[in-house]
This record gives sequence, structure tokens and C-alpha cells, in this order.
Amino acid sequence: MAIDLSEDRKLVAAAQESPAAFSFIFARYYDPIFRYCALRTGNPRDAEDLAMDVFTEALAAFARYRWEGPPLLAWLFSIARNRAASNARSGSLRRRASADETAAASQRQQDNGLNEACIEARRLLGRMDGPTAEALVLRFVVECSFEQIADLLGITLSAAKMRVYRAIAKARRVMGVEDEG
Repeated sequence: MAIDLSEDRKLVAAAQESPAAFSFIFARYYDPIFRYCALRTGNPRDAEDLAMDVFTEALAAFARYRWEGPPLLAWLFSIARNRAASNARSGSLRRRASADETAAASQRQQDNGLNEACIEARRLLGRMDGPTAEALVLRFVVECSFEQIADLLGITLSAAKMRVYRAIAKARRVMGVEDEG
């Protein structure tokens, strides 16, 4: 996903002028927020709910939003991070027990591309600290460039590269894969 700061500025200005224009922000950034939420929850239905909570909170707070340079996506990710952590602490995401709901959830996982590899990735990320997991998600799930990661996290380009490199090394250790040199 390409982050275009000039496009962000236009979207922010339009949405602050008319709340209906927030739909353009939603359309532009729903997919990366959903993918982030999906890895945090491990369940597409919960991820949809969490992503909608993120955008609902963002819309409610948007009148107070001030453009300060970082990409709009950075602000949305901070809301997603906070909501996911809050939901994990409180256990507020619903738990489904019936066989019908379990089958439906399995179908939704396939429909949304959350296959076994995604579930395994979530297990791996769950064994890592927040900044490490976030670096991997931004690079390989949201498909951000190093420059975009630096912008989103408010760090230098070299720090972004180092964070991703260290995250990969840690993931390899957690998975039991030997470094090649």
C-alpha cells in the first residue's frame, strides 16, 4: 500500500469539512486496518468488528484530529493498537461455541484469506513483544515499505530497517529456524 501524504491531507480536509467524506478515508484504509485486526484477533468476524470499532472511534474523534505530518494511517493504527489491546484485556470480543458458528467462522476465514498460514503467523506474533510483532505485520501483512514503516512508527529509516531485521531474526529464533550466517 502506498502512503501518499498529499492525498492524506486532501482526505483529512474533505472529511473535516463534511463528515460524509470520511467514507473516502474508510475506503482507502479499511483493508490494512482489517488485516492488522485479523492477525490480532485470529478471527475474521472479530477482525471485522474490531476494524469497524477503529473507524467508528476515528470518526467520532475526527473533528479534533490535527494534521501534524505523520500519515493518517499511523493515527488509525494507533487506534487499532489501543482497541485490540483493550479488547484483549477485557475479553470483549465475543466467543462462539456452537458448531454452526464455528463452521461459519471457518468459511469466513477461507473467504477472507485467513488460512492456516495466517493462523500460524498469529501464534508466532503472539509469542513476541508488541513492537517486534508490529514491525513484522507492517512489513509483511500490510506490505509497507521501510520508508512507510518509519513514517508510521515515527522513527528513522535506518531504525525501521533495523527493527524489521531484528523482528525477522527473533521470528526465526521463536520458530526454531537456524540463522544462515
